[in-house]
Amino acid sequence: MGHTYDLARVQTTPDFSTDVVGAARNFLGFSWVVGFIVLSGYCIARSTANPSQPFSVRRYVRLRVSRIFPLLAVAACITAIFEYLMMGSTHRPPLWPDGLTPVTFLGAMMGLSGFVGQFGSLAPSYTISYELFFYGVWGLLLVLLRSQNLAWWIGLGLAGIAYLAGTYSEALFGDKAGTVSTLVTVLMPWLFMLLLIWLMGAGLFFQETRFRRWLRGVPPLFPWLAWLVFSIIGAGNGGHPLFAQSRGMALWFYLGLAALFCIAIAASLAAEHSSNPPWLDRWLGEISYPIFLIHGPVIVFAGYLLHRYHVNLPFFAYFGTCLAASLLAAILLVLGIERPIMRWRRRFRAKKLPA
Repeated sequence: MGHTYDLARVQTTPDFSTDVVGAARNFLGFSWVVGFIVLSGYCIARSTANPSQPFSVRRYVRLRVSRIFPLLAVAACITAIFEYLMMGSTHRPPLWPDGLTPVTFLGAMMGLSGFVGQFGSLAPSYTISYELFFYGVWGLLLVLLRSQNLAWWIGLGLAGIAYLAGTYSEALFGDKAGTVSTLVTVLMPWLFMLLLIWLMGAGLFFQETRFRRWLRGVPPLFPWLAWLVFSIIGAGNGGHPLFAQSRGMALWFYLGLAALFCIAIAASLAAEHSSNPPWLDRWLGEISYPIFLIHGPVIVFAGYLLHRYHVNLPFFAYFGTCLAASLLAAILLVLGIERPIMRWRRRFRAKKLPA
């Protein structure tokens, strides 16, 4: 919704609905990516917790690769087709126009856009690079330490040290700081801050029983209201949006958001009375990755078609049309790609798990 707003705002004449949606824009973007990172840490820690079976690198890699790359490859190819059709046209919306090279295409296919550069309208998928980094760190720690709890503590310590080293590199290195690469001064603090958030999600799994006991009887709505209040306060104090002037403020803002996501997840788990989740939860879980990948190329291509064929819509109609197009594309990906892959993965996991 946030990216669709960005597109519709520059492609239409502003009106009252532009202001209404715009007021919520700060709460439609990266804040929810923080929640996704927390969920990822929780899910990966849970999937690798099997006391009766030693950690298998081969199985771990196979499950991670089969989850991330088939749909990513399809989305990258769709993006390449759309960008080819729009190439050189003045009708292409000015959203994510850069990075249309073979290198960035291959980087997108390999999940490396966060490191080698974004590929056109597939730009929002750059965070997959960080996700793969988290998987790699966690897998390496499990191989070396053979203990999830120890891996969590060591990972937390190393991520904190790396964050501080990158953030305060100028103070640490003095006049030599100019020779420290952007990798250390910019990417490293950002990457390891996100790793801290990912590890918070993993920590939620380790302490799930305790959290459920603490939050039993607490309506899940309450943590979400606290999240909203915290987001509003953060927005007013420079912690939000993404690239805040103060790195320290950004760190505490995003760690605070992550903590509230952990509490909201735990409250929802504590409120569950059945192992069968509601259909809406299942549907959101199923469609989240497809819509994350495909929404960028679809809304840009939809905007291109509307402009090329001179379809002049007011803001909210334009916004709704692009949003509906991305939702429809995500549903098609679920039916055609996601569900078959998930069925295959379940068969694979069933064969490997002990009876």
